[in-house]
Amino acid sequence: MPSHAWYTTLVAQDPHNRHAVQWSNGSWTVIDYSAGLHVLDLHNEAKAFDFTTKNISNEERNHNAGYIYFRIQEEERSLIPLLPGYVAFTTAGKNRFKLSILESNNQLLFFWEEFGLDVSYSNRKAHGVERLAFHCMLKKYNLESNTTIRSILGLYDPQVINKLQRLVYEKFPLRYPTIFQMESPAVLSENLQNNAKKKEETLHQKITTINNKSENTIETDDIIALNDAEIQKSVEKELEEKRLGSVIFMSTSQYLSMLLSLPCPNCLDIIASNRTFYTRVSGFSVSCVITCHLCKASTQYSNEDSGVKYSNLVAEAALAGGINRNSFQTALATIGVTNQCSEKSFYNYQARMCKPIIDSAKFSSDIILREILDNLESAHLPGQEKVLPVGFDCSWSHARNAHQASGEFLYLGDLPGYNYQPVIGFHTVEHSRVIRKSENDSSKIIYNGNFSGTSRQMEHAILLVLLNDIMPILEQTDFTLHVCVDGDLETNRTLACIPAVGRIFADLKHISKNIRKNLMKKQYSRWHSFEQHIMRYFNSCIFSAGLQRKLNQDNAPTEEETRYIQVEGLIRHLLDDHSICWSDVCWIKDNPELQLQDPTLKNYTQTEIENFRSVITTIFRVPSGQGIVTTLRTSHNETFNRKILKYLDKWIDYWASYSTRHALAVLDQNEGLDVMISKVHTAATEKEFSHSDICNILKFVKERSQKELVSYKSKTPDQIHKDTFWPSFGNILRDFDVIVKCVACHAFAKKSARGLCGICSFYVDAGLWERIVNDKYIPKGQQPEPLIMETLISLAAKNTFGFDNF
Repeated sequence: MPSHAWYTTLVAQDPHNRHAVQWSNGSWTVIDYSAGLHVLDLHNEAKAFDFTTKNISNEERNHNAGYIYFRIQEEERSLIPLLPGYVAFTTAGKNRFKLSILESNNQLLFFWEEFGLDVSYSNRKAHGVERLAFHCMLKKYNLESNTTIRSILGLYDPQVINKLQRLVYEKFPLRYPTIFQMESPAVLSENLQNNAKKKEETLHQKITTINNKSENTIETDDIIALNDAEIQKSVEKELEEKRLGSVIFMSTSQYLSMLLSLPCPNCLDIIASNRTFYTRVSGFSVSCVITCHLCKASTQYSNEDSGVKYSNLVAEAALAGGINRNSFQTALATIGVTNQCSEKSFYNYQARMCKPIIDSAKFSSDIILREILDNLESAHLPGQEKVLPVGFDCSWSHARNAHQASGEFLYLGDLPGYNYQPVIGFHTVEHSRVIRKSENDSSKIIYNGNFSGTSRQMEHAILLVLLNDIMPILEQTDFTLHVCVDGDLETNRTLACIPAVGRIFADLKHISKNIRKNLMKKQYSRWHSFEQHIMRYFNSCIFSAGLQRKLNQDNAPTEEETRYIQVEGLIRHLLDDHSICWSDVCWIKDNPELQLQDPTLKNYTQTEIENFRSVITTIFRVPSGQGIVTTLRTSHNETFNRKILKYLDKWIDYWASYSTRHALAVLDQNEGLDVMISKVHTAATEKEFSHSDICNILKFVKERSQKELVSYKSKTPDQIHKDTFWPSFGNILRDFDVIVKCVACHAFAKKSARGLCGICSFYVDAGLWERIVNDKYIPKGQQPEPLIMETLISLAAKNTFGFDNF
């Protein structure tokens, strides 16, 4: 069919109700009256659409408008009515449109359909509904102005305009009186007869069209689409204003009752006895089909949004929440959600999210690594070594030496914008999982792992992968690695063969733990009483030397000097000779009036002193190639390992989702809890959270972050009462996370049988009960009178600092 004859084809399909109108520029519009034109009450107001004023919204300004304004005519003829039932097939720009004027609650609705270049008007490309006389559609396609609205509707034809105005005049005689009252009675009579005949034909045609289900009428689905669009607009406005979430809980009984109370969308019947309904349940999806007996129309409703399944969301929530299916199943059942998805569906949904989540975590680590290197490059001074300090640690799944393990590189420097040390590389290793139903059956692999070695080799395998991943960018930027390791396993052989590794440092906490463990062996029992002296001096030397090295001081001690002073300096210190002690390690050096605490070596023989030297030399030994003079610590890795426990409970073997849950911990560390939740949601639904959802998430994320560190002022008493107090200096106290703390302040280790720390014991003994942070703690006995200053100082030196003679 030639494209120039499209209007002829459309008119031929229904010649009684369609006719073609040619514009002044030669274009054509086909007008269809088959739906029947009718006049609304709003047409009595003679209000025209106006899109010129900017101070109020278009919808508010054009409420109850039913006309368009034709400026070149006299006042009365200038108003052209827009009547429901008017349909126009037209062209605008490079597209073809079908434009329909509808009615809803005595208001005009304008429904448009775009068919691209399809001359048959059968392959719809886009559609929409509005209340502004196709103004929004014209803006969408860059076709604006009142003239354009008039043109595309074919309202240049005088016969069409006269037909529309006459219909308004017949219902409201005060409209267009000078146009139609001038006609003779014979003409009026003839017109009335013609109108009656046309109405009869139109009614007959409508009945025929409905019975034959003609494509020329506006389909029920389109009407529903119009209403749905209006509903969606109102809902989005309410969600934004009240900041409601995307999903709410709702009673099943209330949900079904609301569906049955809705009128039939086809015949508007509201009598419940005139309909039947059928409910289909699949997992968390509840689909209800309601059939009306009067019009035989069936309508389907669902509690799920299009393209989003709650079963998928539940699988997503279990991952992000760090719990397994059984726990989440119990939680949902407790609140009444007892009909849930099957186990197979649950794990299938989770499996689909694994790769997107892991890829997001790897991308995050890579971006942060490049940001760190750029930051270090900008601060680098000529002639200095370009160093990337990292900490490495390995953690196993539900048990040490288990089937799965993970390891990470954490950046141990300062990066603007980050409160925690970010993960710049991570890897997990897993053994394959095999099942065998009986001894006679062959084994079946149910999960393919990426590692087949022993559990002890896992740490080295992880370290090698991390080094291989990070090496290309280090070679590109010419940075070397300074790696701090925990010393649980021998890592020197692995690290030493990597060209970019410049230094290997042993973590102070693990060294101290091993020294204490070795010292307390039975063979060294005679030196057990020196434990406090040994550990304090050893650690203080490392703190001092490491700090000087970090500050780039010229006289910073070397590794050899530090190891020498740890042995020889300690021995002379215990002999009350402080000549070679460092001032920031030994207070007595600059304060000779202080007295050395017992036990000492002053009464020991030279042979016994040599034995002591041999013992501490042995227990101070660290693996070859590892340094100790540094401020780098793996404590940040240990902290991250505790964060991993939020997603990988060691009581549960997550053999199928281990890597994914570990990636969630990485996202939480690098991007924050809110970003992690958003990325998991996107991986599950391929949709972003709404603005309201993001605001609600940020609200509880902020509440959680405020609980991590508390001050000593306003919130401390409340935190202590709830046993959630954590001082801001807790991370620098030895074993603070595992010691049993004071029953009063919950901040320091117990030092008395009363369950009090040194500070609280001092407050109690000095009668300063009001100084105790926990105002609900009441000491036993009677409060003593305040002490004089000299006695107060002596008591503080003894109870708080441990000086017996001061």
